[in-house]
Amino acid sequence: MTEKNDPLKPLTIKQERFCQYYIESGNASEAYRKAYNCSGLNPSYVRNKASQLLKQPNITQAVTQLRGELRDDSRFSRERILDELEAMLDARITDYLHFDGDTVTVKNPSALTAKQLRAIESVKQSKSGTELKLYAKTWAIERLCKMMGYDTPIKKESAGMDSTELIPATFDLSRLSTTDLETYHAIINKASVQND
Repeated sequence: MTEKNDPLKPLTIKQERFCQYYIESGNASEAYRKAYNCSGLNPSYVRNKASQLLKQPNITQAVTQLRGELRDDSRFSRERILDELEAMLDARITDYLHFDGDTVTVKNPSALTAKQLRAIESVKQSKSGTELKLYAKTWAIERLCKMMGYDTPIKKESAGMDSTELIPATFDLSRLSTTDLETYHAIINKASVQND
């Protein structure tokens, strides 16, 4: 029996590799296969073993530490990612095109703001003209919801049954920080103004 104040057991080399692979891929089963060299094993066995590893306190601590280090070392802050997503959501095709009554042309990039330029996914020149593609707003909305935890399923007890079922997420805004809540409201307000 271990006491609560005992330090966590050090990781084995395979456990360290598992944590690294898990951070890289985000897939516990894939990380387990790589770290423990067990590509031929039954997928359900691998999934169970990976799940058991992730529940171990020393593994949980190592993964949390690695994520923190990655976030600290990253040149991409949460605010920068939110700014990029906001640029995608604010983009309107009319900001990029000029219509003179007969023809549609793509505006000169020097006439666009830096924010507008960040919303462009690609520009291609073809025989029929210039093709401009903006990042998909639906992708940006999905990513924003994922970052802010809006798409996390919640568990709901079924009436008269002992089992739980996952239902689509409801937006529990009480879980948001003041900054995230302000960002959420600003984006929702911009989207509703643009759709009017």
